[in-house]
Amino acid sequence: MDQNLKTIYEHMIKLGCGSLMHANFLGHFYDMVNEYWNELAVLQAAHACEIFMKARLAQEHPLLIFEKIPKSTSRHVDSTGLLNFESLLQDGRTIDYSDLPEKVWAATGLNFTDGQLTLYKEFGYLRNKIQHFASPSEDIKPLITNYIYGFIDPFINSQWGLFAVDFCDDTEPYE
Repeated sequence: MDQNLKTIYEHMIKLGCGSLMHANFLGHFYDMVNEYWNELAVLQAAHACEIFMKARLAQEHPLLIFEKIPKSTSRHVDSTGLLNFESLLQDGRTIDYSDLPEKVWAATGLNFTDGQLTLYKEFGYLRNKIQHFASPSEDIKPLITNYIYGFIDPFINSQWGLFAVDFCDDTEPYE
């Protein structure tokens, strides 16, 4: 395996923080011009969590985030015969959102509470509903806050000492 892949988790953590910044902002402020802020917050929060969980797996070993890895006969294997980043992008398939808690547990021993797992599953359902079908009719702001601070925050804090409250993309003054 390409040695550069061993630190890919560091990039993933930073990317997850960026996505979390948007989720926090979109989920806790309001824009009268764009009526979809809450829905976008759901998508960003779920995306941030997925990136964080995959980063934790990649921290253990980069190939743990993959459900399907390229074969040794892949046309994208480098000249030394090692698996490289390009071959993973072309021929690999990463783990689905719904499978991540079990994979993280298996790789790290981290146990999620039943309440956290229920929250994770329900938020994933909400994300799929919004992304693929329609906006919910109920107020989803409390669900966004609960997911960010009830699932993402305890996870990133236990793994890297990060706090979700520190990541909010509110650098522009809101008028």
